[in-house]
Amino acid sequence: VDGGFSPWPDYEGVSDYASLYVLQFLTDAQSLGYEVPNVMLKKLLDWTRNFIKEPNDKYDADMQAEALYLLARNSIVLTGQLSKLEDYFDNNVKNWAGTISGAYIASTYRLLQNEDKAQDIIKKFKVKAEKNDNQVYSDYDSDFVRNLTYIYLVSKHFPEMLNNPEIAKIIQNAIDNIVNKNYNTLSSAKTVLAVAAYSTANKDKDDNIEIFI
Repeated sequence: VDGGFSPWPDYEGVSDYASLYVLQFLTDAQSLGYEVPNVMLKKLLDWTRNFIKEPNDKYDADMQAEALYLLARNSIVLTGQLSKLEDYFDNNVKNWAGTISGAYIASTYRLLQNEDKAQDIIKKFKVKAEKNDNQVYSDYDSDFVRNLTYIYLVSKHFPEMLNNPEIAKIIQNAIDNIVNKNYNTLSSAKTVLAVAAYSTANKDKDDNIEIFI
């Protein structure tokens, strides 16, 4: 609908989450050299640009942080909206830089080559790496999914941070969950994205990190 996507055929209207999920898939596929339908991508990017507006609540702000990041990955830079979104977080969300939205905003700033902003925000992310740290907040949101998204973003945009031992812990916990069949379609997809990005970022390194399956 108008370039956006819904999660299933009988869903009424457009799902913000599903639309951004598809945009990430298309963006990553294109970056890996796969052919992406140009008309579909353009319509989805147009939908995403129109999605950026004054947030009604934290959920809106969280979705827009991801949207601005994905737009920047596609060379669409909305610095004014990024600044306004950061102001919203400053005024309405305590310790927002320690959330996954903070990681998205930090990654966007690094794409924009604003190193001071990027480094100041990304170092504040709060990792929950212990096996029993997996609070579920909604169907699409949990500590497990947030940690995997953090690894994905750090691997792509802050690879110098990958020597943090907490990273290997998160990846090991993710693989343990897959092996023990403690996953769903979303967490398994996020695991694949995180491990693939991590492996690519480390392909030329000889780190002493062991992952057991």
